[in-house]
Amino acid sequence: MIEPRSTDALRREVLGKVCEYYKAEFVNKASFEPGISRIACEGHVFDERELANLVDSALDMWLTYGRSSHEVEHGAAKLRTTRSGSASTRA
Repeated sequence: MIEPRSTDALRREVLGKVCEYYKAEFVNKASFEPGISRIACEGHVFDERELANLVDSALDMWLTYGRSSHEVEHGAAKLRTTRSGSASTRA
């Protein structure tokens, strides 16, 4: 019989695989050759952490607003200051 695994362990495994996928799919696809290689002026720019954060949110099924949104808002509220320079109390 297969032992059930904790969701935390499964999440760590999935996110580890996402990082492996990022490296296989997006890192060092082609070497740059000056005067020959095309430099794209548009397109997606992200790293393995951003891809892992996307998948982490998807595992929570928070595709629009969730845990990460609250963390960003809370951090932004700490950075805001009033005209007098005192920290904002709104969180």
